[in-house]
Amino acid sequence: AGFAALTRGNALVFIPFLLLWMVATHGARGLVHAGMVAAAAAVVLSPWTVRNWRVQYAFVPVSCNSGYIFSISFFPHPISMLKRDRAREYAHRVAQGPVRSEALYDIVAEDNLTPPDFLRQNMADRYPDEKPLATEIELDRFLLAKSVEFVKAHPHKMALKVLKDFIKFWYFFDSWGNFMPVWATIMPFVLVGVFITFRQAKAFALIYLLQGSVILTVMVFHAAVRFRLPYEPFLLILAVAGFFRLWSRPRGKGILCLAFLLIAALNGLIYTQPHAARSIFRRAASFVGMEVYPWEPTS
Repeated sequence: AGFAALTRGNALVFIPFLLLWMVATHGARGLVHAGMVAAAAAVVLSPWTVRNWRVQYAFVPVSCNSGYIFSISFFPHPISMLKRDRAREYAHRVAQGPVRSEALYDIVAEDNLTPPDFLRQNMADRYPDEKPLATEIELDRFLLAKSVEFVKAHPHKMALKVLKDFIKFWYFFDSWGNFMPVWATIMPFVLVGVFITFRQAKAFALIYLLQGSVILTVMVFHAAVRFRLPYEPFLLILAVAGFFRLWSRPRGKGILCLAFLLIAALNGLIYTQPHAARSIFRRAASFVGMEVYPWEPTS
């Protein structure tokens, strides 16, 4: 749990769910075990937290980008600040071989601002009358405060943002606009698996809590396809459960054959017409009031 939180900050949200599950499932023994898990996670996190205190002079368990992430949910940053084409071209060029991370990061560093500079530039463009802030933690807290002010003034925007980010968590286009046919094939079985396994809620409770914690996090802050990727192995468990439950029923094999034909047809249609499909999704989102990036697929 500690190492997961170090690699993916939103895993911190899962730890309380995990501890509550242990206590609810095993009573007094679970309370002891929950204390051991919490202590172990704290030990793993503590060196980095101490380092943050020495650098930022503030208590930051993992990272200090929650305010920035929350703010971009309502205030999209200028597209001119995201010059990623060369890095994308490099990744596609060597797709069949290993991507050398140092080469990729060198390209990104040459084309983009570093995270602190990006924050400062973003703030300067958005709030030109505000005085410059020196540290990342000050910038992050400033953006968080501004975002909270915006939410209080426009609560309906928060409701639409939560709905949009819930949908984005399941989205089958990646952040570059590429269609993901494998995930589009698996996703219907994940949803079937959630419905079917709910009758065995006790056995699957930990998976539900894990997925619930990450979905809750992305709905409040910001969703992207890459945030789902670390959790897909657990979603696959639900997909397999759904698949075999249908397979075991008398008419299940016929239902599965029809489902695969329908999924294959939809995948083929979207794969051959990805720009039109994304345009339809964006128009539908805009129609109900969601704010979507007006990016073209090549941007």
